[in-house]
Amino acid sequence: MYYFSVLTALCFISFFCCFYTLIRIFGRFTHNERPFYFYTLISLINSTIITLSVHLAIRVSIVYLMILTLLFIDFIILFKLPYAEQYWCAMHFVLHLICVRGIVTSLLALITRNSLFAIMASETQRLVTLIIALMILTIGMNIQLRTAKIFEKLKQLFRFKSQLYFINTIGSVMLAYQLFCTDSFFHSIDFTWLTLMLLFGALLTLTGYYMVFFQSIRASVWVHNTWRTEALEVLLKRQLLHYRSYEQYTTSIRVFKHDYNKIIASIRSLLRANEPDKALCLLEDMDHCLQENISVHKQYSDDMLVDAVLHELADECLELKADFSASVTLPIWLNIPQLELNKLFTSLCQELSLRCALTKSDVHRHIKIIGEANDEWLSIVAETSFDGALGDLHQSYKMSDEFNLHSMTLPSLREVVALFGGFVNVEADTVQFIYKVNIHISSEYTRNKGLVL
Repeated sequence: MYYFSVLTALCFISFFCCFYTLIRIFGRFTHNERPFYFYTLISLINSTIITLSVHLAIRVSIVYLMILTLLFIDFIILFKLPYAEQYWCAMHFVLHLICVRGIVTSLLALITRNSLFAIMASETQRLVTLIIALMILTIGMNIQLRTAKIFEKLKQLFRFKSQLYFINTIGSVMLAYQLFCTDSFFHSIDFTWLTLMLLFGALLTLTGYYMVFFQSIRASVWVHNTWRTEALEVLLKRQLLHYRSYEQYTTSIRVFKHDYNKIIASIRSLLRANEPDKALCLLEDMDHCLQENISVHKQYSDDMLVDAVLHELADECLELKADFSASVTLPIWLNIPQLELNKLFTSLCQELSLRCALTKSDVHRHIKIIGEANDEWLSIVAETSFDGALGDLHQSYKMSDEFNLHSMTLPSLREVVALFGGFVNVEADTVQFIYKVNIHISSEYTRNKGLVL
C-alpha cells in the first residue's frame, strides 16, 4: 500500500510536469504567454482529475479521451486560436502518450517475460509504465522547447488549413487505432507474438504519423515559398513602376531645365533691348510648358514601397471615379520587413477598394488614408464609402485564388497587424455610408522583439 501511494504521488507529479510543459510550449508558440500561475492552476486541475481516474481504474481508453478533452478545453480557455490548431496540439500529445506507453509496456512485458495482461493487471506495474512514459514525454518536450526551428515549421503548417485538416484526420485515425490496441492489453492472451505486434504497432504508428507530418510541413513550406516568390515578383514589379514614374518625372525636369536656361537668356536679352512685351510672352510660354509637359509626381508616403502601393490605389480610384487622398508617415522605430509591410498595406488598400467599388451610384465615392506616429504608437486611419451592407466585419469579400497576393482580405489584415503586436478596429456608419479601418501598432513590440519570419 505504501509503494502504491508513492507511485500515485509520482504519477500526479509526472502528469503535472507534463501538462505544465505542454501548455507553456503552446503559449510560447502562439506568443500568448500567460502568468505562470494560470498554467500551474490548470495543470493542477488536470493532474488531479486524471490521477483520480487512474486511481479509480477507469478504462484506459476513456482516460486518454479525457486527457484529449481536457487539453482541448484548456487551449480554448487560454489561447484564442482556431479550433483545428488547438485540437492538433491536444491530439499530438495524446497520440504520443499512448504510443510511448505502449512501447514501454511491451518492452517491460518482454523483459520480465510476462503477458501484457499481467502487466496491466498489476497496479504497481501499470503506474510505473505510465510514469516512465510521462517522464519521456516531459524530457522530449523540454528539448523541443529549446528548438526554435520546429516552431517556425509549425507556423507555416498552420497557415495552410488544408494540410492541417489532413494531419488532424490522419492523427485521429491513428489515435483510434492505438486506443483499440490499448484495450487489447487487458485480454488474458499470453502470446509473445501479440506483445511484439503491439510493440511494432506503436512504433509504426509514430513512424507513419511523423512521415505524414513532415511531408505536410514540406508541402506547406513549398506552397509558402511559391507564394513568397510570387509576392516578391509583384513587389519588384511595383518598385520598378514606381522607379519609372520617378525617372519620367526627373527626365521631364531635366528637359525643362535645359529649355529654362535658354528662355531665361532670351528674356534677359529682350529686357536689355527694352522689349518687355516679348519677354512677357516668353514667360507665358514657359509657364504653359511647365503646366503641360512636366508631370507632377504626388508623394503619398515617405516610404517608397508604401508610396508605390498607394499610387496603385490612386489609379484604381481614377477608374472608380472616386476621390483619393493619402498621407502616411512611418516612424523610424518601425522595424518591419519590406515584404510584410507590403502585405499590410496591400491588404488595407484591397479592402478599401472592394468596399468602394460596391458603393451605390448616389453615394459620393472616396478613399482617404492618414498615417501618423509618435514615440509609442503608429496609427493608420483609412476611410472609404461603402454600400451600407455590414455582414460580418471580421470577414470580407473573398477572392478565388488562395495564394494570390491580391486575395488578402480583412481577416488577413488582422493577422498581419497582429504579427507586429498591433490591432485593427473597424467602424461602419450605415447612415452616411462611411467605412473606417483603424490600425494601431505599438513601438514596444517592434523595438524590443522585431518580427521573426
